[in-house]
Amino acid sequence: MKCRHVSARFIFTFLPTFFLSLTLSSACAADELIRVLILSKFQPQSVVIYDGKKQYSIKQSENKMLDLRHLSDFEIELPLQRIRRSYHGGVWIKSGQQALMIVNQVGLEDYVSEVVLGEVGIAPTAAMQAQAVLARSYAVRSHRPAQAYDLSDLAYHQVYPGKSVYSQLSRQRTEPVQGQLLKWQRETVQALYHAECGSRMYGAREVWGKDKIAYLVSQPLTELLQGKPWHKQLSFKEISQIFGEDSGPFQVTMMDGVIGVKNGHRWLPVDEFRLQVNRKAGWNKIPSNEFTISYGKDGLNFHGRGRGHLVGMCQQQAGQLAEQGWNYQQILYFFYPGTRLFTGL
Repeated sequence: MKCRHVSARFIFTFLPTFFLSLTLSSACAADELIRVLILSKFQPQSVVIYDGKKQYSIKQSENKMLDLRHLSDFEIELPLQRIRRSYHGGVWIKSGQQALMIVNQVGLEDYVSEVVLGEVGIAPTAAMQAQAVLARSYAVRSHRPAQAYDLSDLAYHQVYPGKSVYSQLSRQRTEPVQGQLLKWQRETVQALYHAECGSRMYGAREVWGKDKIAYLVSQPLTELLQGKPWHKQLSFKEISQIFGEDSGPFQVTMMDGVIGVKNGHRWLPVDEFRLQVNRKAGWNKIPSNEFTISYGKDGLNFHGRGRGHLVGMCQQQAGQLAEQGWNYQQILYFFYPGTRLFTGL
């Protein structure tokens, strides 16, 4: 079934309230289109679109919408930031509260092949294929028909950089797994993954304190698959700025099977603690959720392993396993035990 588009031409219109939630029709959903919020980290105030024949522009101050969802690919420029990128699919842009909202409406397989590059780059083929299955599974679970977009292009969803000189190579390497989803008892999995393993694999409940997820469980790792140690320090001044003057003492503890950090009489799950620190002190201040805390002369010392939340597939270790001859099925079944691969929704 082909997706029915609103128009074969671009539309400039003022934004009535009911237009704030443009969504896919059921026909579009059947055509497997994904709506991705792009370039939001740059807070764009003006945008220029090129489709090979025409040029379109829009500014935040105009309080208008530009609908180019009929395009098959386009280039976009942010003149103030001197940024220019290319994307598959079409785009629509509207004025937001503080910046332009830019939503790329793109075919699922084009989206997946670019996410693979954004997340793991040019890696061993089996690792790229495993990442493609996870990227597709994550996207399929992320449809939000009541919202203006399904996903962002940032790491808290999936890194989606748009087209590049490596796009064709990524598509070639991942084509054998096109359409495949990872499922648990016929339900598409929560395809969580991260950059580098810690000393072991962690369960979802350990990190977030939510209900146990059968395929996101704690597992031991051989020494060869363990992530590299890291060491960081948080000054007493930074601690006060983040947690207040009366904060501490700090200690890593476990409560009801959930890893967390005790701050005096208060307690936070470990991922919440890490993100709270990184939002204020820098995104790599505490690289992962596996660490110990000790007091030093000038502040808190953190000693840990890995990068990211440590649940699901470790991208670096998936590459190592691929180099050892593992195929993508073996990699996925190792990191998500009990799951199975299926083709199609």
